[in-house]
Amino acid sequence: MQGLRSIHPEGRSPSLPRLSTLIGDLGSPAFNGGLFDFFNEISAVEHCGVYVLKARKLKKCAGISQDGSGKSKHFVDLYIDNGYWLADPTMDVIGREAVDHDSFLVEVDTTSVGGSRFREELFISQKMLHRLMVCLRMDEGIAVLDLVRSSQHGPFGREKLDIYSSTSDILLPLILRHFDVLNDRQTIGSDILRDLPSIEERLAAKETHLPQRERQVAAHILYGQSTLGISIDLGIAEETVATYRKRLYTRLQISSQQELCRWFLRAA
Repeated sequence: MQGLRSIHPEGRSPSLPRLSTLIGDLGSPAFNGGLFDFFNEISAVEHCGVYVLKARKLKKCAGISQDGSGKSKHFVDLYIDNGYWLADPTMDVIGREAVDHDSFLVEVDTTSVGGSRFREELFISQKMLHRLMVCLRMDEGIAVLDLVRSSQHGPFGREKLDIYSSTSDILLPLILRHFDVLNDRQTIGSDILRDLPSIEERLAAKETHLPQRERQVAAHILYGQSTLGISIDLGIAEETVATYRKRLYTRLQISSQQELCRWFLRAA
């Protein structure tokens, strides 16, 4: 099929040291950076998406960009939520290849595959022009690692790509597990942050020796209250709330509510 090329490994390539590092970083903020280090040691990658294809259904997992932007997540959301994957002939190729092969690659010229609207809205407008699908047949379905890069780097070519196939039985389950861990933490975190007394109890138990007022302000911030709401609840002026918040952030060496939330959830 024009614009699509299946690639099968000719032999077992040696695993890269960075793969072992990834295993150690599973579930941590360092994982994403380490993942792109692994990709770029093989061939330059700017964006990636992760899916599981089973029984003509595609499950969304995640999208991450090397530059830390939300571009890949936006791509994955568009691809899944708008049903673009149903118009993507690449998925048909993956389904056929998985009948006879446990692991394989599909290289895609995004300027030649699918209808014009599909190409323009998903790839050309986003300058995502070269795509490599790393596929692994698993019990839960076909795991797909969708690697994309711009015209700046040109087509993926063949050099070193066998490394993806030779390590896919470790790489893809590892990536899926990483995002499972993150999703579990987010669910746990949302439960923890739903109840103000529980937040206060957990803060009191943390070995940070926060003064009482700073701890109270921290709990209300984590609970999602505004400065005005905190001042009313605690019976203090808004300026006083701001002062306690500034002292709290200085003590914890952070600068935002988001960082406070991360700090709290790490130990929670």
